[in-house]
Amino acid sequence: MAGKPGKKRKKKRILAALPVLAALYLLLCAVTDTEHILPNTRINDLQLGGMDVRAAAAALEADTKARRGTAVFAVTAAGHTYQVVAANALGLNCGGLAEQAIRRSQAPFLARGFWLLHSLFGGYEKQKLPEVKDEGVLRAAIEASGLLRAGTTIQTEYTVGEGKLLFHMGCSVPDSPDVPGLLAAMADAASRGDYRTPIECPVTDGAVAPVDLEEIHQEIYREPQNAALDPENGYAYVDSVTGVSFDLESARNLLENAAEGDTVEVDLIYTEPAVTLQDLKERLFADRLGVYTTGVKGSENRRTNVGLAVDKCNGRILVSGEEFSFNQTVGEQTAERGFKEAAGILNGKVVPAYGGGICQVSSTLYMAVLYANLEVTERGNHDLVSSYVPAGLDAAVAWGDLDFRFINNREYPVRIDAWYEGDDLTVEIWGTETDDTYVEMETEIVSGVNDDMLLVDTYRKVFDGDGSQLYVQKEGESAYMR
Repeated sequence: MAGKPGKKRKKKRILAALPVLAALYLLLCAVTDTEHILPNTRINDLQLGGMDVRAAAAALEADTKARRGTAVFAVTAAGHTYQVVAANALGLNCGGLAEQAIRRSQAPFLARGFWLLHSLFGGYEKQKLPEVKDEGVLRAAIEASGLLRAGTTIQTEYTVGEGKLLFHMGCSVPDSPDVPGLLAAMADAASRGDYRTPIECPVTDGAVAPVDLEEIHQEIYREPQNAALDPENGYAYVDSVTGVSFDLESARNLLENAAEGDTVEVDLIYTEPAVTLQDLKERLFADRLGVYTTGVKGSENRRTNVGLAVDKCNGRILVSGEEFSFNQTVGEQTAERGFKEAAGILNGKVVPAYGGGICQVSSTLYMAVLYANLEVTERGNHDLVSSYVPAGLDAAVAWGDLDFRFINNREYPVRIDAWYEGDDLTVEIWGTETDDTYVEMETEIVSGVNDDMLLVDTYRKVFDGDGSQLYVQKEGESAYMR
């Protein structure tokens, strides 16, 4: 019974200390800094204690960058060692790791004291090294190292010979690098941060990849191109290009029946251009394709406008496929550009307008274009029948509204020659005749129209050299006020 009073006193002291200890623990919970990582926290051997999330992430980023700089795998294969630079394939979620590191200081209030004591006396360590994030980049690094050529499997290759496409068929052997296996081995080594231990490249049965004939055809194929003039370089001569191709189906049959190691010959198909450089130089603007003349009447201002428009069109060259725009060629008719007020047609009435009279130039050009058998893409008629060309054969223009356009649909360039002398306005189209065809124009007044309107259909008739009609093309429909 003598020991009992001592035990009671000890128990009383412990019970008396508990409130103090509880108060101290609550104080620890209260003083824990929730904005910074707890002391003695290390990730990847970096001391992050006392840092906020942003600073910790930055430190981890710098460490990761340094580790990536040394991330070079040594891979042995077929008695050689290859260096595979893996830096660009590696990555690490540094922000996520920093968030994990600060979670203990941001634990529920009553748990914060525990984690603070744990950090002060035990610390916290974590290893999470840069890992493979992009296998495609790592594959490219393996290829760049030359490792894929370590095996003796030979892939099919092709060369271009004299008029031939030569396929050297590949040969397979069972010692080719096993890329998926190698990628797995590299990923494992990266997770351990081990870039010093050489990796023995796993091997697999070699396979000769199938030939992608469509891709090779795209590489070989070349469209024939006629010799031409370059409008961007002072109309300098541009040499022709011979087209190159091969028969895909025939090539496919030959390759399917070839054995490993064979050489297969596929004939190349060459297509000569229709216009060679010599042809172009010898025949450029050699023939007058179309011509038309109209008589110029009216005031001096009108004649001035006609002369200005003629000067803008004269000498204009159109290469094959190029479109001509009368408005873009002549430009806006303003007093600042030298155009005068003269009679023009607006809504069926004759009114003064700057540039009045230039429609005679567009209409004369239209007729020459028709006789040259060029393709007209835009043409409109006047409200009233013109005095200088028959009904149905005029081409009205108005800046911002009506334009006259045509395309040089011939293989050779064409040139517009236009001049105005005395009372005559003449437009010629010069180019290169490639056949003996010629054009006749015909207009037809549509029957059954009322007295207020005149409706005219226009036809282009094309004949060959012996006078046989090749075809008739309806050129347009015109409606005039009477």
